[in-house]
Amino acid sequence: MDFVLSRFLLVLSQIPNVNLDLISKNVVLINTLSYEENDIHTQLLKNSFSNFYNLLDKISHLINIYFELNKDSNKLSFHNVWFNRKNDINGKLCSLNNPGLNALYDIHLELEPEHEKFYLRKIRNNLTHNFLQIKNIKTAKNDLTLKELKDNTIELAKMVKNAIIYLIRAIDINEKQKYEKHKDKVIPKITNTTQKL
Repeated sequence: MDFVLSRFLLVLSQIPNVNLDLISKNVVLINTLSYEENDIHTQLLKNSFSNFYNLLDKISHLINIYFELNKDSNKLSFHNVWFNRKNDINGKLCSLNNPGLNALYDIHLELEPEHEKFYLRKIRNNLTHNFLQIKNIKTAKNDLTLKELKDNTIELAKMVKNAIIYLIRAIDINEKQKYEKHKDKVIPKITNTTQKL
């Protein structure tokens, strides 16, 4: 449902004729002449982006629980679930030989500083831990326009959708491997052996 809600916020932020004035009816925003976008549609888009990214962290918690990694959930994120205390790739995850997990790890790599999608992580960090100004005119190199935020949110939404699919696949593969390993120990179905008298 978090994915559905994030997508709903994205769609709602793009409908210009929906009157959401009742939400900010008594709110006074001062125009600082900085070309900043300060309306409810912009905030919906920011929240959509944050919610999509938060889903990646929720995926890491599920990986931690399902694959019994025993990592501290208070310090867990999509960027550190893959590593052990020495910052090496977790041997338990490697030993599973699971293509679904490999695909999820590839998404993690795309968001690392040396890779092309790191800007999505920077946007999330600014939204969550700092302050991100959305401008209608670019006045500095790091400014983000409303269109750029929308495009980046759509890009992130696609990435998260793929991550959810890969997670489902990883669990499916793991369950099938467990079944194959223990299928000889499965109790056979009892058939009706009652004979007619």
